[in-house]
Amino acid sequence: MKKTSFEWLTIISSFIFFCFQLSGYINAQKNLNISFDLIQFGYDSASNFIEVYYSVYGEISPGSKLNHGSYLTLYLDFQVTDSISQSAVFSKKYLINKEIDFVSEKDNHLEFVGVKRILLAEGNYKFLISVTDEESNKMQPDFLKYIVISPFKKKVYSISEIQFASNILRQDTLSQSLFYKNNYEVIPNISRVYVPAMPVLFYYVEMYNLNLTSDTLLYTEKILNSNQIKEIENSRRFIPEKNSVVFVNRLDISGLVSGTYFLQVELEKSDGTKLSASAGKFYLYNSFPDSAGSEFIADNYLGSEYAFLSPEECDKEFDWVTYIASPEEIKTYSNLSLLSAKKKFLYEFWLKRDPVPETNENEAKNIYLRRVNFCNANYKLYDKPGYKTDRGRIYLTYGEYDTREAYFNEVNKKPYIIWTYDRLEGGVIFVFADLNGFGNFELIHSTLRGELKDPNWMNRILIN
Repeated sequence: MKKTSFEWLTIISSFIFFCFQLSGYINAQKNLNISFDLIQFGYDSASNFIEVYYSVYGEISPGSKLNHGSYLTLYLDFQVTDSISQSAVFSKKYLINKEIDFVSEKDNHLEFVGVKRILLAEGNYKFLISVTDEESNKMQPDFLKYIVISPFKKKVYSISEIQFASNILRQDTLSQSLFYKNNYEVIPNISRVYVPAMPVLFYYVEMYNLNLTSDTLLYTEKILNSNQIKEIENSRRFIPEKNSVVFVNRLDISGLVSGTYFLQVELEKSDGTKLSASAGKFYLYNSFPDSAGSEFIADNYLGSEYAFLSPEECDKEFDWVTYIASPEEIKTYSNLSLLSAKKKFLYEFWLKRDPVPETNENEAKNIYLRRVNFCNANYKLYDKPGYKTDRGRIYLTYGEYDTREAYFNEVNKKPYIIWTYDRLEGGVIFVFADLNGFGNFELIHSTLRGELKDPNWMNRILIN
């Protein structure tokens, strides 16, 4: 029997977790989930637009308690802070009031999407969204994402982030749709999951600063699998007539096998000079077992996000977690050669660290991976990712500091930073210094047992 789009969504939501997705119960009567996705587009040379897409889906029974009898009320509380200074940048609570018509809603299934737009200047930000219902019941966990705003229109040639869509319609006249922009109605695919009911991938992308040349440009789109092997490639040449150009396209992905994929778009000159590129991850699931076999039952990781990981992705994730892994776990993983064994190890690694195994979310994993993203965005060096730096190691091992002191302009002293953790051993500090002037803040002293200790650390930062 052919499955509806809602049935596929239900299957997928139970099959795979997403790092960028928030899911939870609003209450026992309304079995709903809400997901988010953030995409950046250019605004001017100092800022970008952030489009925040949200999707509410699930089931409401006719006996559910709704606001005024027929409305579902949600509040989305947006809090954006500067991740460096910790100062508030944006704060707003949005009211989502959805009328429910139990007569027309098929089998009482509810599914609707929306968008909110925020303008942010260049910088690093912590983006937090809390969701409550009309009874002020807070959904957990919150949606948390660290983002870096690097204005597209400030760069020489640039491509926005890719918006994945479930459909794109040409609108020659101004539309009242929430998703209308640049003569198109772009219906977002917030989960970035494509299933047999959606065999076509739609996407939307913007390109900026094209008036720097009158030459013919080459635009290329590629779909790569998790091993970075090219599955689909298309190219087109064009002469830019405007400073900014919108590209939309639809790609038939029905012939691809289930897995994790990357859509990559590139812009280059006719002589092959690379100008800019952008990429985004999506997920394809082309089949689902009618009945679970013994292997499926025995290996629960096959029903998790690890089912689609490549060997490289497994190794990278384990590299992220070595700071919190035990010596025995590190030794065990280093001896694994089979991909299935690595997937199962990672699944079980996080399963035993799940503080609330009864829920669909692994809160400990989500928090840790958000920290990895934060470190990579804020502490990266030219020769290493942020999680491998000293600040990255401390942040991942002990969590976010309670206070931060930065001394960048003291006379006769090299730049240094002090992190204080009040909750560790009654209060400890970590001192990082840029000893060589290249932005690499090395750990030079800590009062925590087992960490580098140098009571004379001040002498190391003096400039003779």
